[in-house]
Amino acid sequence: MSWVTFKQNIVRMSENPESINNIDLVAKTYAEEYDACIKRGMDIISMASVKQGNVETMKTLFKFALQQGQLSTVGYDLVGAMGPGVIAYWSSAVLNEFPIPIIPAPGTVSNISVYYNMAMTPGLWKPAFLIPPTTIPQTLVDIFIFYAQSHLATITGFIITNSLYPPFATPGPAIINWTGYFIDPAPVSVKVSLDIPAGELYQKPEQEPENEISNEILSINDLPADATTFESAEQEDVIVFLPPAPKGGGFSSGRTDVTIVNLGALDLSADWITLSSKFIGRHEGFSPKALNDEGTPRLGFGSDKILDGGKIRNVKYGDTTTTADALKVLQYEVSVSYKGRLVGTGATKISEADFNNLNNKQKAACLSFVYNCGSLRKGIAQAIRNRNYAEAAAGLLNGPVKGSQSGKIYPGLVKRRKEESTLFLS
Repeated sequence: MSWVTFKQNIVRMSENPESINNIDLVAKTYAEEYDACIKRGMDIISMASVKQGNVETMKTLFKFALQQGQLSTVGYDLVGAMGPGVIAYWSSAVLNEFPIPIIPAPGTVSNISVYYNMAMTPGLWKPAFLIPPTTIPQTLVDIFIFYAQSHLATITGFIITNSLYPPFATPGPAIINWTGYFIDPAPVSVKVSLDIPAGELYQKPEQEPENEISNEILSINDLPADATTFESAEQEDVIVFLPPAPKGGGFSSGRTDVTIVNLGALDLSADWITLSSKFIGRHEGFSPKALNDEGTPRLGFGSDKILDGGKIRNVKYGDTTTTADALKVLQYEVSVSYKGRLVGTGATKISEADFNNLNNKQKAACLSFVYNCGSLRKGIAQAIRNRNYAEAAAGLLNGPVKGSQSGKIYPGLVKRRKEESTLFLS
């Protein structure tokens, strides 16, 4: 009954003259009803529902589409113009960690738990054929549902699991890909004509390509690579993947053969893995080819791991990578390996409960520090355990700013410590 409920609530709002003339209310109702409908659905693999989507940006872009419609002097494809809002919703969508997928991750015998489930590509808002615009409320909702159902089939995501590997049921991280999201359908109440009446003009809205849609803080499709090829790491790869290199991630400070890539503006409302990875990537130098970094081959954002043919393995000299693949590896490392350096037992770690008490920006700041330095400092960890966040932020600010080999103070590290502290307190 998911789309049925969505349709009933939207039609009820549309039939109220006071409501339908209020653009803010219409945009808000469509966005919130879509969010509620999606949370009643599930991904195809694990049957997990969406935990959080970008509803606020969706409202803003829906409002923009409605405003364009008011200014149009010819037939206007309102539903087509609402596409950027739906794409924005899914661009940072996170799904629930339960239920655990029944089908084992590739190369494993069973799944124990789920670390993370997220949308990787937000899909395409392009139905199979063009539907002319309409002013009939029920037909308009039918068209929106038709677009939305077509779109849901194009969304891809991945699940990071804790699974058992043969032959000795060794636990380790694995990846399951999924494509498509299911919502219970709704019957079409009015026949949708595919013919434009004689003499009526039809204006297809001018829209930016999906990979260029953006607003003040959101950049859509930061990871444009096809996630369907991102397969599970094999057992031998997992064994060498955890733990990471002792020095932490990233290239050594002061290198002149790496570049800073433009990853776009940070979305501070994003989930902690997305925010952490992008924050780290903005501060790390990037190299598309493997470089000798203090005796260890590294590439991408200074990682000693590479995504190769859908599998994660150690970097070898001669390897090359892309920004998109390097970001995927960074997300994987942040969510599994570097979180393991932050959460656990010991003077430089915090408990899972302490970690969950932090907001996503605080988690990202800590993970950036751990990625760069290898671990938290004892004072920072103690302050977080005591929930003295001002002291923890001060500890981040006063963290290492010298190169591990040269002993020189690097302005880039000073800037990074300041931004980590600011992010933690924001």
